[in-house]
Amino acid sequence: MNHNKSNQIIKSKCGPMSLMSPIGMLRDEGCWNTSEIVFNGMKKENRTRFKQMMRFFNKSGKELDYIAVSSRK
Repeated sequence: MNHNKSNQIIKSKCGPMSLMSPIGMLRDEGCWNTSEIVFNGMKKENRTRFKQMMRFFNKSGKELDYIAVSSRK
């Protein structure tokens, strides 16, 4: 936790991305929402793009991290 010039409390967190991984989706979205995402992604009109995204994030996701920053006035 850091304080900036106007004494706002700033919190930050960083770590590896978990986009499109089954464990990451379950953790972030919960069981019901994950099942809806997969169901919608596997619809005929979405399947090709959904599979492309899965391949991209499973291959390149190890090189991606996230940074989350929050502050309060």
